[in-house]
Amino acid sequence: MKALLLIESDRIADIARFYLRPLGFEAIRYRNPVKAIDNLGEVEPDALIVSARDFPRHWKVITQTLRAEKDKDECVIVLLKGEAFPLEEAAKATALGVNGVVRDALDDRREQARFQELLKRYIVVDEDRAENRIFPSAWDRLGFIFAHPRSPAPVS
Repeated sequence: MKALLLIESDRIADIARFYLRPLGFEAIRYRNPVKAIDNLGEVEPDALIVSARDFPRHWKVITQTLRAEKDKDECVIVLLKGEAFPLEEAAKATALGVNGVVRDALDDRREQARFQELLKRYIVVDEDRAENRIFPSAWDRLGFIFAHPRSPAPVS
């Protein structure tokens, strides 16, 4: 499956890629919205992740162009919003067929969970994990424990 990312920020694009990969997506990123619209037919994305903060006018055009070819079940469109996202913009997103709107603060765990759950709602995911993937922050303490290869004794 292919995910088209139309995101200017390198940090947000990297986090989005991190959470798309285990869901089976190959991420293709564009920083130029005109090139992204031109290449929609060639890329044929299964998901579109577009930043409304970076491209406040272009997200409407690319969403409308993509919805003319694919409906909500064929291609998931996720809009990443900034702090200021007026009610009129949300109404336009609904009218244009956006599957969901998530804050672009993807380093927040709640937004990460919303982002993943939104994609899982519309796309069948073949994964064996029981829990969602969590990206540890710089202040998280990590510990590892595993079993000894010759005996079942735990090693920490």
